[in-house]
Amino acid sequence: MTETSDLLIFWIIVAARFLVPLAIPRFPLPAILAALIIDAADQTIFQQFTNLSLEGYQGYDKALDIYYLTIAYISTLRNWTNLFAFQVSRFLFYWRLVGVVLFELTQLRPLLLIFPNTFEYFFIFYEAVRLRWDPKRMTKRFVIGAAAAIWIFIKLPQEYWIHIAQLDTTDFIKENIFGVPTDTPWGEILATNLWVIPVLVVVVVLILVVARWITRRLPPPDWGLKVAADPIPAAFAEGNEDSDMNTQSERFVNAALIEKVVLI
Repeated sequence: MTETSDLLIFWIIVAARFLVPLAIPRFPLPAILAALIIDAADQTIFQQFTNLSLEGYQGYDKALDIYYLTIAYISTLRNWTNLFAFQVSRFLFYWRLVGVVLFELTQLRPLLLIFPNTFEYFFIFYEAVRLRWDPKRMTKRFVIGAAAAIWIFIKLPQEYWIHIAQLDTTDFIKENIFGVPTDTPWGEILATNLWVIPVLVVVVVLILVVARWITRRLPPPDWGLKVAADPIPAAFAEGNEDSDMNTQSERFVNAALIEKVVLI
């Protein structure tokens, strides 16, 4: 019989995975990062703090991934001002969607490597730029380069690690770096490997130095830190008859509306 505490933890995680993504249209970057962290941590939380069976976890996990990625994509229809970046994101989103559907139909894990979730990190990249800079300044070459770098150097290795090699990062570190069983508590590992603390300090310092070096070479920001999405453009709010955006908005039923309804 399932314990009450197990069910409580389960429903807290599920509620978080449903509710947190709803903030993405208003606060794109912090909300999708929170959704990403919850997605990465939920299986570990279930394993460490409950006795729940994780049979069928991959199916429900992929469904909830598509849920929050769909909300992120819908927010690009409203928030993104770089049209070419939006078109790239649209391709990346639907490419992943096709891959997930094929995976659910066939259970062939290599499909998740062929159809990587590049959209998510591309979304994060765009919104990180928008924090201080106008995304319309990004050229087509820069956008394609960013998408390609994310696809090749981040997502392909990650998808291979998770879905092909089926390795767990935490277990890999415990077994191959510290040489202990996977069920060894982290407190015990740190107590017997105090050298880890200065190494972590050095790594953090190096990251800060590299970040500082990069920021000094970036162009001057266009505005102060902008976390929330921009207001609805004046072309919509003021009814500017000369605006192409207003012309599109005059048609109540248009392609964008149909796409949003289908995705929702």
